Amino acid sequence: MGLSSRLIAAALLISLSGCTPHKFLTPGELAPVAPGSVVAAWSPKINYVPDPARGGSPAPGIAGRIYVFGQSQDFPIVTDGSIVIDLYDDTPVNGQPGNHHLEQWQFDPVTLRRLLKRDTVGMGYTVFLPWGTHRPDIKTVHLTLKFEPAKGSAIYAPSGPLTLDHGTAPVGTVR
Repeated sequence: MGLSSRLIAAALLISLSGCTPHKFLTPGELAPVAPGSVVAAWSPKINYVPDPARGGSPAPGIAGRIYVFGQSQDFPIVTDGSIVIDLYDDTPVNGQPGNHHLEQWQFDPVTLRRLLKRDTVGMGYTVFLPWGTHRPDIKTVHLTLKFEPAKGSAIYAPSGPLTLDHGTAPVGTVR
């Protein structure tokens, strides 16, 4: 069972048992421990959201949740840092495996603070990655994530392959 699967299972067990960790961090409170790992859970469904730069036309993107943990993985912590996410197309071409870099997104510490929300797992960042190079023929991707804490070394979280569900694009979608 992968780490993100274990997180979801743990969150369900905690919510069903009525137990909660002894101390929850509020959005403005920083953890007193250094980050030890980062985990990302990506939705395989392509989301279409209004793009204000294009008069509200729906634009495709990938949504996900990101959690930072201390040295133990009891529950997520809140700490200052920035995030860089890279998207790769893994769709095979002519029988050859794919691994083509498509896009990169960067989130500075101020932006990350605005994205901080609590869910059943704990405090984490909800991100939406507007995908400018999106094509419906891209079937499989993977993402890499680098969390750069304000103090300390960068922490990485590669994803496994993500088989995309492009759904039906709304009328007037930006491609």
